[in-house]
Amino acid sequence: MLIRMMSTVMMLSMVCCIAQAEKPANKANKGKKGNQERVPQVLALPDSIELTADQEAQVKTIRAKFADKAKEIQKQTQEVIPAELRKQQMAAVKAAKEAGKTPQEIREIMKSSQDELSAVDREKIAEIRKQSQAVKMEFLKEVREVLTEEQQAKLPSARETKGKGKKPKNSDS
Repeated sequence: MLIRMMSTVMMLSMVCCIAQAEKPANKANKGKKGNQERVPQVLALPDSIELTADQEAQVKTIRAKFADKAKEIQKQTQEVIPAELRKQQMAAVKAAKEAGKTPQEIREIMKSSQDELSAVDREKIAEIRKQSQAVKMEFLKEVREVLTEEQQAKLPSARETKGKGKKPKNSDS
């Protein structure tokens, strides 16, 4: 009886060790989100763009080049926006996405949630956004060289990444 119990315990411990060793391999086979590494939003590509292995390696190299700048921008944003407000924004964005809101509507929700901030903080955020857009434009410029024409068509255009610009003046006087 004792031998049976001991062999059962040993068998269970071996199964647990094997299962633990296989865990990272199983995690890599999960859906796309489980397989992706955390990428700063500034350096993210649309999900509709499917990269070849070669392109993925090249984009990873380009991302690494801009990673420090992107992380610095994230850090600056976190210093300006209090943690409580960031949590509120994330909850609002999540609810908006689930409701099927457009990216433009989601940006408006984000901006309206920042009304609680002081004018100085809002100016800091505007400056950080400009830096973020500059990094994103540089990143996309380099990534475009790696992509096919079909893939490039799925990238946001310079107009879309800049958001609302000044409307051209009407010269009909």
